[in-house]
Amino acid sequence: MAKRIYQRVKTLPADFWSPELRQAFDLWVIDMKQGMRPYTLLSAQNFELRFIRYTRLGWEGQSHSLTLIEAFQQPHVYRVLSQYPVESYSNRHNMLYSLISFDKFLITMGLLEEDTLTRLRKLRPKRVT
Repeated sequence: MAKRIYQRVKTLPADFWSPELRQAFDLWVIDMKQGMRPYTLLSAQNFELRFIRYTRLGWEGQSHSLTLIEAFQQPHVYRVLSQYPVESYSNRHNMLYSLISFDKFLITMGLLEEDTLTRLRKLRPKRVT
């Protein structure tokens, strides 16, 4: 199981995420893939991939490691989601949903406060036809 987790994460530079974020991410992925969350294996893999893509879109080229608190700050999330075109509702929604799932896990672990979840839910994209 551990090899599977690192297949995608090892493509990131070692200092891209803070040790706290990397450890929390690993626990979240293990939790999802062992069936502790109500997700299929495919959904768990998609959530894993979307969070990695989210961090790459928002922080690649930064001079410091991404911390757990920074990853869930509303301005940062909004900035990354706004990089997708307005017509791309499903991409925005799926990325936000993976962040919400990770945030719920972190709240149950006591690593984040519940107000971060409330702020994330306010960013739910609108459908544009």
